[in-house]
Amino acid sequence: MFALFDALLAKYGKLYFISERVGAVLRRGLGFFPARALEPHLQAILGRMVASFAETGYASFIWIVGKLAAKFGDASRGPSGDRVGQILGGAFQRIAEDLKKLIEIKPAESMPDGE
Repeated sequence: MFALFDALLAKYGKLYFISERVGAVLRRGLGFFPARALEPHLQAILGRMVASFAETGYASFIWIVGKLAAKFGDASRGPSGDRVGQILGGAFQRIAEDLKKLIEIKPAESMPDGE
């Protein structure tokens, strides 16, 4: 399913209403799958969320990264914990850097944060 959402975001992710709808589906859909089923796709999902946030500044992409961090928090202490922790940490670091750049050129009050 993520391949479909990934293609949709790659093509139409700059349109706020589309990115918000895709984000809502992803946030809710994460609850249907155990972390071990999502782990092989974690890097691809986070990569798209980080790239989309860097491109648009839309907060919905940060929400999804946060949901993934919550879901994989326990997994970061498990057998593949180092890899999961590095992937999540890298995503948060890139988002923090992009957010810092964005705030330097645009006031935070003018950024959409969802509805």
